[in-house]
Amino acid sequence: MRALTGIAWVGRSLGSNGRIVEWSLHSLRTELWSADVSDIWKASPELAGRAAAVMPELALNLQGKSVVTTSPNITAPLVSKGNGPVGDVTTLCGHTAAVTSVDWHPHKPICLTGSQDHSVLVTVFDS
Repeated sequence: MRALTGIAWVGRSLGSNGRIVEWSLHSLRTELWSADVSDIWKASPELAGRAAAVMPELALNLQGKSVVTTSPNITAPLVSKGNGPVGDVTTLCGHTAAVTSVDWHPHKPICLTGSQDHSVLVTVFDS
């Protein structure tokens, strides 16, 4: 069994196998949808040494429709919940080192990512 490496109150988790899963709070073994971000979580060779220090973390937006995670690479996986059982995965770009911190604005469609390159990027989404 893989270790659980991140969790959110709404029933979403990030496993060490690189899957984000939304599960039912009424029946914990029931998966509602999932997304595979394992390719993004594999560190590129040039970042592999620094990537070991990245703690898996996820943040859920206010509407509960999007999840962003940290990454040992220079991009942050952003998963949007679609209508089906599998989420759509895109990436937030702009850092030059591993993404170590992520969060959403509490009321607006704005995502923050922090990196080992000592930068913080602000991504504003259309409402």
